[in-house]
Amino acid sequence: MHAGFDRSAAVILATLTRAAFTRAAAIRLDGMTEDLSPAAHAQAIAAARQRLLTFVQRCTDGDWRAASVDGDPRPIGVIADHVAGHLQSSGDALIALVAGLEPGQLDLDDMRVRRLAIIAARHTDKHRAEIEAALAAAA
Repeated sequence: MHAGFDRSAAVILATLTRAAFTRAAAIRLDGMTEDLSPAAHAQAIAAARQRLLTFVQRCTDGDWRAASVDGDPRPIGVIADHVAGHLQSSGDALIALVAGLEPGQLDLDDMRVRRLAIIAARHTDKHRAEIEAALAAAA
């Protein structure tokens, strides 16, 4: 990729994540220093998305309408559809941006870019685990 584009992608990611991490002192970010390459982070995001999509495809109609996740009044199908829709609309762009970075660019702006990449994969897996647990509890 063109060096100017790489820098732009890193600046965009850092800017997008700046607001999310202004509360970093109040949020414990255990293990947020995973030393992966940009390509490995992009692969982790894609793999987490695929795990969620594979799980959702296995859901029955009954699962889709089942009781909600604790603290969320929406049916599981609405939660899964929301997460999958978000991943479809922004996942490819985020994966492409992260994959195109140079390794040092992950650490821009106090590692915010690296944290975003890590959170993108973990957030998807967290939603999947919550939905699976809610379905197991309802069974």
